[in-house]
Amino acid sequence: MALIGDFAKELAHTPKMLVDDEVMQRMLPSMQEAAKKLSDAAKKGRSVLVRFHCDADGITSGVALYNALRGARMSIVQNNSAVYEVKEAVRDLSGVLGQQNALFVLADFGANEESAEALSLLKAAGIEILVIDHHPPAQKTVALLSHFVSPHKDGMNGTSDYAAGFLCAHIAKIAGANEEFMDELAGISLIGDKSKFASTNEEFVKKALVLDYLSSFGNFPNAGEFYTKMLLKKELWMEFYTKAQEKIDEVRKQAAAVCKKSEENGIGIIVVPLEKLAPTSEKFEFPSKGKVCGIAFEALRDEGKAFVGIGHSKKTVNFRASREATSKGFSARKIIGELKLELPNCIEAGGGHDAAASMRIREECEGIVLEAALKKTKEWAAGAKN
Repeated sequence: MALIGDFAKELAHTPKMLVDDEVMQRMLPSMQEAAKKLSDAAKKGRSVLVRFHCDADGITSGVALYNALRGARMSIVQNNSAVYEVKEAVRDLSGVLGQQNALFVLADFGANEESAEALSLLKAAGIEILVIDHHPPAQKTVALLSHFVSPHKDGMNGTSDYAAGFLCAHIAKIAGANEEFMDELAGISLIGDKSKFASTNEEFVKKALVLDYLSSFGNFPNAGEFYTKMLLKKELWMEFYTKAQEKIDEVRKQAAAVCKKSEENGIGIIVVPLEKLAPTSEKFEFPSKGKVCGIAFEALRDEGKAFVGIGHSKKTVNFRASREATSKGFSARKIIGELKLELPNCIEAGGGHDAAASMRIREECEGIVLEAALKKTKEWAAGAKN
């Protein structure tokens, strides 16, 4: 299967959309412009750095962009945080200063408030910045970008269900990448981020888990090529899937014994002590604490009922919510926003979606932040309509 895009042709081709709705039609000009930037970068030999977030959605974003950029002078790098940090920006700039017309692409992260400081360094250095993200953005961050593809931009009226890997795959198709493979990446992305557009394709479900598992091993020097080839080699990715599933089964077996399950006004609340379930090593291992929160939450919640999960550890507090809870108005993102204002000395960073979000906290503040998060969740539940 040929995966190399034809960058010599003009971008007159309009590939079929997996989700063809008003939001995608409104986003199309922005995606076409992003595809043109990628194609031009490849044709002109510009230096391109792609950073992608460390989960299935982020990895599919990176792989799609890698295939759109075949022929370019590029680096594909995993970002092990939802924030683009100053230290990463300095490291990235050290490799391109002195080169003209470098293009930096951040996928599935980078539009949040905490990334603004690092992005301001890129802008000061004259770097062209393209961010493709489906997380709700901060306007001061958006103002620093050369181009921004997002379902949350003014006039788009979209939601986080339009996952970043899904968007990157369509951008790559416009740029000439193999449509069949891009549609597969889009499908894996939607499943990985639990989008309402996700299919039940069994192979895609397994591959989404494989990518989450492999993200725990950090960066590979040839990430784009490795993931592209691995996803096409069933014997290999099935071996990874087996290993990942074994890890998940361990967490599920232990969850009921260590998690606290309660109810407020008919809404279930699950408190997950992450350090009793997650790998004890300080290294970034699978499943991550965020993943553990989701695994325990799914194992213990009642199907079809509004449930909220709160995972806590020395350095993080995570939220998970069922669709029934978000349909009643629960927003983890809103609660985190309030807590960041109320506990600025405890919360270092935080954000995400209404149904899945997290905070990075100071070690000594675990109890304080957990208590505040639980209080706000109970207050929301008490006022929710049944």
